Amino acid sequence: MLMPLTLKKYLLLLLILLISDHTCAAGLPVLDQQAQSVELTPYLELLEDTTGQLGIAQVSSTTYSQHFVANTADVPDMGRTRSVWWARFQVQVVQAQAWYLLLDRPIGGSVEAFLVPQTGQSHLQRLDDFRLPAWHLQLAPQDTVTVYVKAYNGKALLSLPLKLLTANALLTSGNQVTGWFMALCTGMGVLMLYNLLQYFSLREKDLLYLGIFLTTTNLLFLRDSYLLPVAWLTDPTSYFYSVPFLLCTMAGLHYWRSVNRGENLMLEQLGIWIPRLSVAALPLSGLYYTEQFFYGLLLALA
Repeated sequence: MLMPLTLKKYLLLLLILLISDHTCAAGLPVLDQQAQSVELTPYLELLEDTTGQLGIAQVSSTTYSQHFVANTADVPDMGRTRSVWWARFQVQVVQAQAWYLLLDRPIGGSVEAFLVPQTGQSHLQRLDDFRLPAWHLQLAPQDTVTVYVKAYNGKALLSLPLKLLTANALLTSGNQVTGWFMALCTGMGVLMLYNLLQYFSLREKDLLYLGIFLTTTNLLFLRDSYLLPVAWLTDPTSYFYSVPFLLCTMAGLHYWRSVNRGENLMLEQLGIWIPRLSVAALPLSGLYYTEQFFYGLLLALA
């Protein structure tokens, strides 16, 4: 039986729409004065450098160009990796306007950006005194350029949520997020001091462990949000990078035992031995898999 003509037309129209939508998604982000921000995730291509030896001259050459793979995730998330990761995208400029490239995730490791026009290449200067990695793009009207980002985050998690923003959008976004983070950090600090004062008044060990837990949790928050850029705290290549997490695990489980009060004997034993193991692992905090091991252990208990 022949398919009705009207149905054929609808199917043909649907096919055309799907093809056109795919073509747009794979195209270039176009920058004009109407746009204030552009999410770059759909346009990214990724390359893993397991040796960590590749430079911009190599990855931008035709030899390595074919090794880049189109990103298919909502956010490129590499997890914990010893590799250096490269991301690239092309952008087409319609009108002259100040644009900024933003990595919308704090990173304590190394991250660089490069602009590769049709001739030559240039290393982009990262903005000073800005919590998140950001670079000013010098783009000429009616130009199409390729931007490369090189990132390595040591023992910490690595993800690359890249965006393009105008100057106003960058300042507004940065101020709002930093304000919320500072308010949360201040609230946790007040709660930490309250519990420590309670301990000095009542001399109960549970309050001491709760105070240590809140203190180290606040340090982890400062570490991962990059609000306090202290090298030993935020640098994922530092040997003592995992110390706050190990102390947080120890104090948190000690306090949890006072809440559990022996109701579950197996969990009670784990609450005894995991804190001891955490303290014993402090001299080994610089090893690559130390924090991952305790993360996995706590997730298994949860």
